Amino acid sequence: MVGNISLVNSKVGFVLIESRTIPPAGTILKSLSPKETETATLKVTFERQPPFIIADIIKGTPYPGEPVIVAELPHTPKAPAPIIPPVSPVAPPVSPVDSGANFQPAPAPAPAPDGLPMP
Repeated sequence: MVGNISLVNSKVGFVLIESRTIPPAGTILKSLSPKETETATLKVTFERQPPFIIADIIKGTPYPGEPVIVAELPHTPKAPAPIIPPVSPVAPPVSPVDSGANFQPAPAPAPAPDGLPMP
């Protein structure tokens, strides 16, 4: 049980519920008569001042003092599926490292002319 209806404003279409729990906005509630038959369907709004919550009257005729129960929790939108980038093609194979059989050392620098420093 969520709580009991404290006030009904049928002209504006809402009820004030003294609540033991604070259900999320969008929760669908049912008010029950003393014989436990449904008297109204209510929808919790964002406005609240604990221990009170406000619910819009969706259908039916609620009365002060009636107990209120949760009929349906609000639907939470599903997160979109993550976008997975396509797998990039495999890089072409790298040629094997030269074993050194064809190694050619760089030519030695030319000697500097007399009197000039070496680079």
